[in-house]
Amino acid sequence: MVGTMIKIPAGSHGMVYVRVSTAHQAEDELPVDSQIAELKAAVAAAGATCEVVTDAGISGTDFEHRPGLQEIVARAREPKPNFKWVLVWKLSRFGRDIEEGLIYRAVLRKKDIELISYKEPIPEGPLGQLITHVLMAVDQFYAAATAADVLRSQKELARQGFSAGGRPPVGYRREPVQVGTRYDGTPLTRIRWVPDPEAAPRVVQAFQMAAEGVGYDQIVAATHICQNKSSLATILANPIYRGVKVFNRETRVEGEHGRKRRRNGADDVVTSEVDPIVPEPLWNRVQELLTRRREHRLAPQRYAGGYVLTDILRCACGARMAGTNSRSYRYYRCVARCGRPHVRADLLDTGVMDLIRRTLITPKAIREMIDAINEHGRLVAANQAPELQRVQRQIASLEKQEANLRRALRTARPNAAERIALEIDQVAAEIREAVVKRDDLEQVRKPLSTSKRFVQQTMDEMTGLIDDAALDTRVAWVRDLMDRVTVDGREEHAVAIWRTASDDGVNRSDSVSSWLRR
Repeated sequence: MVGTMIKIPAGSHGMVYVRVSTAHQAEDELPVDSQIAELKAAVAAAGATCEVVTDAGISGTDFEHRPGLQEIVARAREPKPNFKWVLVWKLSRFGRDIEEGLIYRAVLRKKDIELISYKEPIPEGPLGQLITHVLMAVDQFYAAATAADVLRSQKELARQGFSAGGRPPVGYRREPVQVGTRYDGTPLTRIRWVPDPEAAPRVVQAFQMAAEGVGYDQIVAATHICQNKSSLATILANPIYRGVKVFNRETRVEGEHGRKRRRNGADDVVTSEVDPIVPEPLWNRVQELLTRRREHRLAPQRYAGGYVLTDILRCACGARMAGTNSRSYRYYRCVARCGRPHVRADLLDTGVMDLIRRTLITPKAIREMIDAINEHGRLVAANQAPELQRVQRQIASLEKQEANLRRALRTARPNAAERIALEIDQVAAEIREAVVKRDDLEQVRKPLSTSKRFVQQTMDEMTGLIDDAALDTRVAWVRDLMDRVTVDGREEHAVAIWRTASDDGVNRSDSVSSWLRR
């Protein structure tokens, strides 16, 4: 027996360390319990005592996240460690990364703690050090080759539309699919992700609420598909809900400050088709909304200070101006430190908002903008009229098809009834999707009113936005309307430059019409 050649000093105390990457060792090795029993027997035969430390389900290349190994190293760093050796089944159980493995071995050697391999007895002296280096290098190569083989197999599973591991996202469930028979006659199965009948409707509800502009907190409370807003943002951006599953998008790599994620190249990413949960038009509307939100997202310090004009503010010297504050007031200051005095932020913000109110929020300006929007809507409606007629014919045809299926269902036999019911569900889904598209097309056709009441209501809403809207909304509005505001703190003078000038110096159609459409 190989293990009899190991040298454990009689009467000494040591640690038996066992690590497994999976539930069982490789086919040529003993199960974990048998390894522990044989190692403890070898220690007892040498007349020594030991403690057993295990790490289950952790890769040999990951030294940092193995609590058992970290415990051994921490105890070895104590002033007077109470053990003299560490016994492992093979050196590969200690670790498969040669660089980190040698570092941890050096920690043990510094305290005269010997690392002993039960299956790979190593002689002492320079030859033993050389053999240790060779064995650890072989183990590292084996780990890298195994990882590459596993990833290649996972990619092939993903290409075929099967699960390559991990939990399905909310709204989907795991479904075993038999793809063949093993050599011993047992079924060979793979896992496919399919919509979960219980959770999928709540996912659709979340997308519908997001498309309507409902806040993330309300969506989480109403649907219960996740615990917080961050998880909801991940769900809304996941392409799997439109039927596209992405595998191997990121890789965990070792960085200067620990492991981090790195985006893989397009050649390494694998996409496959799954059954969609969210209709394509609804998915597109939510993605457009998320894109607009990202464009208008502000830094946390902007929210803390409430600075509206930072994006467009310029000092008379040409440099940008940034927000700052004292104990009493908020200010805008020149980032180039040209020597001009700071400008009171509250006074400048109020002045710019008053300028917008006097110039744009007037009955004449609102009516001109409504006329421009209606004219644009008429042109769009004329171009979309054939598509609207096609969708209306499609809805009529689908409704007729659904009615025929329901009549057939009343007299169908049980076997045929199940198939007909599935067809009815499919036709109903197509009708819902077509109705959504029709409603979108018809919405463009509806002109805005120019009545006195509507104009006054629009003015009140726009005034409310200026006075009471959230900071990111006011920032977005100012950024859309104005190209820059030049300020001279020495002369106490500011000049606002509108983004695009019309006859009255204001680009009413492009800058404010989007707010009317909302």
